[in-house]
Amino acid sequence: MLSIHEPFNSIEFPDEEDVEIFEHEEDLEDPQHSPEVSLLDQYQFEYFERNAEFFEFAFDLLKHHIIDTDVFYALRDIRRPSVITADQVESGLFSDQGIHWPDKLKTEYMARERRLRAYTGYSNVSGSQSNLLSVIDRRYTNEKIFHFKATYTAVRPQLVHFQLRNLMCPLSKNNILYSDSRTIKKFNSDTGEVNDVLDRTKSKTALGRWIKISTMAASKEVAVAGGVSGQYVYKNLDSNFEDSVPSAEGVMTSDVNSITNHADIIRTNGALRAVFSCNDCMVRTLDLTTNRIISAHKYPLAINCTATSPDSKIRLVVGDTPETVVVDASSGKLISTLTGHRDYSFACAWSNDGYTFATGNQDMTCRVYDYRNTTRPLHIIGAQLGAIRSLRFDDSGKYMLMAEPVDFVHAINTRDFSRGQIIDFWGDIAGIGFSPYNAFDDSSLWIGVCDKIVGGLMQFDRWRDDSEYSLDNIYI
Repeated sequence: MLSIHEPFNSIEFPDEEDVEIFEHEEDLEDPQHSPEVSLLDQYQFEYFERNAEFFEFAFDLLKHHIIDTDVFYALRDIRRPSVITADQVESGLFSDQGIHWPDKLKTEYMARERRLRAYTGYSNVSGSQSNLLSVIDRRYTNEKIFHFKATYTAVRPQLVHFQLRNLMCPLSKNNILYSDSRTIKKFNSDTGEVNDVLDRTKSKTALGRWIKISTMAASKEVAVAGGVSGQYVYKNLDSNFEDSVPSAEGVMTSDVNSITNHADIIRTNGALRAVFSCNDCMVRTLDLTTNRIISAHKYPLAINCTATSPDSKIRLVVGDTPETVVVDASSGKLISTLTGHRDYSFACAWSNDGYTFATGNQDMTCRVYDYRNTTRPLHIIGAQLGAIRSLRFDDSGKYMLMAEPVDFVHAINTRDFSRGQIIDFWGDIAGIGFSPYNAFDDSSLWIGVCDKIVGGLMQFDRWRDDSEYSLDNIYI
């Protein structure tokens, strides 16, 4: 991840014997030691990948005579209801984000065309996003898999760093956790209620009154947040959901590059744990029962994301290098190195089928692998506009979500990755996710949009086709 030092131009991953492994508490940083504020926290990154703000984009449309001044002021001063429903969109009352385009089809088409032409995504390696069509080998058929259900405009997750887009987690079909940069909140789409779930200001420890949340993760049992200055905090959700006081917290590092880039919740031998990827080149595992860091593995580069296999034995590690490293999750030792990406990676995910996994990179590609044979990827899928910042598989393993920095989320059928859906909208993407699988109801797809004018939480449900219930599907 972008840090205060010069990025690595090229890097080799260590041999097995060179991986630093800490397995004893005395070898680790004191989790109660509060570091000085990271230099990263003193910098503002709004000049990277921030030309996506709808106000700025509307002004760009005005400058290029795509809209006139009356339309610009109308877009700037949009007034939206707290909920925009599918019925309102179908009737033409609103767009799915409450935008009123004059001469809708023509103006919106010209606006989208302008965005595709003018947006400049961030990359660390010069030329990594060029000649994309010569790199990708899978172009899926765009189909209607999910349909728009609602946009909740009063609920807006907030970005802290432009490269980190994991700030929203569905707990159920209608309960969503998200970060407003200082707290984690729960939104109930049935009632419209918003409640604090994890509020750092209510902590009684001496680590400071707040944490600037750079990443988060959640399961039905726990919500975890990582901060820009090496802090972590978590809340057990099965204790007192209405009480937003953190269950436990600590500081992982006082390193100057201490921002927490990613958090993942795993279960190993029945124990609930959080895996943190940090800019100080460390992958740390925290026991969420004892609040102890039980292992810390060091690599020679900033770590941006990890994904652990469903059996908790294998881990993907991606960071400030084009390579993806496959390691033993327990020891941190190298198993294999995957090459092919042309820039730094910020996303990886593992399907519940146990062998399919994917990596997302700033070279605008997602590479899908079968762990049983990683000599080459199964598929290389391209983006529309920018880097692949987030990846998710649903619980069933049937669908994969792929998020760009702005405007585009791809929902892809994983049967052979030949069918999918491009979901397009306007604004920075703060998070994506599927609600957990329910045998009585399909999961929803959720997208968090961070924008002052058109932001909110967007919900999509599966299309239901009568042919899905045809008796032909169960007859031999």
